[in-house]
Amino acid sequence: MKPQNLGIVILGLSMAACSQQTPAPPPLDLHPGEFISAARCGECHTGIYSVWSSSVHALSWTNTTFQTSLKEVEGNSIVVQSCTNCHSPVATHSEKPPVQQVVNEGVTCDWCHSIKEVENKRN
Repeated sequence: MKPQNLGIVILGLSMAACSQQTPAPPPLDLHPGEFISAARCGECHTGIYSVWSSSVHALSWTNTTFQTSLKEVEGNSIVVQSCTNCHSPVATHSEKPPVQQVVNEGVTCDWCHSIKEVENKRN
């Protein structure tokens, strides 16, 4: 779960990043265990969103080759989970149902920008 104070930081940064020439979008509606759609980030960060939209990160879940491969292993829940962890991490770690847009965004903005620590399990 994301700490609630992180939402305040993200809100402050997003408001500061928006252009003075365009009105700021409405405040973010943040809830622990949920992630924000990259489209919302793109309201202020248009250039970054444009680049991300056609990136391998954005397409990691919807990529036809990946989806075909995933269907081939759908009977093996351990393998499916392993694939999903990387190709749509929000699907694994969010409390939102899989039909939500942000789950289908692959590796989305809020996923990476919500990381608070990394644990190395290779030891």
